[in-house]
Amino acid sequence: MWILVYNNQIQLGPRDYNRWIFQSWLQENLGIIVSLPQTPASNNPIIINENTRITYVIFAPEPNYNPRIQQLAGPFLTVFYDYADATWQVADQPIDSVKLTMLAELASNRYNQEVSGVNLTLQDQNVWVSSDRVTRQIWLNALQLGVTTTTWKFNNTTWLTLDTTEVQSVVSALTQHVEQAFAWEKSLHDEIMSAQDLATLANIDINWPAASPI
Repeated sequence: MWILVYNNQIQLGPRDYNRWIFQSWLQENLGIIVSLPQTPASNNPIIINENTRITYVIFAPEPNYNPRIQQLAGPFLTVFYDYADATWQVADQPIDSVKLTMLAELASNRYNQEVSGVNLTLQDQNVWVSSDRVTRQIWLNALQLGVTTTTWKFNNTTWLTLDTTEVQSVVSALTQHVEQAFAWEKSLHDEIMSAQDLATLANIDINWPAASPI
């Protein structure tokens, strides 16, 4: 990366070296017509005149930081004659902004769990039932209408005709699954909103708990 320096002030950059962009700026702003090299031969400054030069920028590595509660500021440039240093600083994000971001991510995680489906046993068959909102309504409608003659498809290859009790068991399993997802979100929502500092927020896990190995 390079910068164009005029009277010890950065006028252009940092940016990738492009002779045409630098030449155009020099001509339009300083009235200087110059033919720059297509590619710099080294990282040494390209001297235009005593007040103007194109200088190579040395970037410091980005520091480690927690993107949940912090943000990277910079680069901050310190210009020397032969080169420029570019450094970074880590700054805390406003706590209210962090909370809003976490709540949005938490709601997304809850939704993913809400619609992840449930496993249950029907007529000695282990089946999976989708828990998306459309499917839940279909099952609820079937229960409310007392449907007992419909053959339901599970796992792509399993077909079962369910009685009212079995339809009720599906609806109950879906309801419990959804309630658990929302209860989990509510608990963490309250924890986030009551947090008084960024360190507390950094330690709140808003991912759905992984299943314990059997």
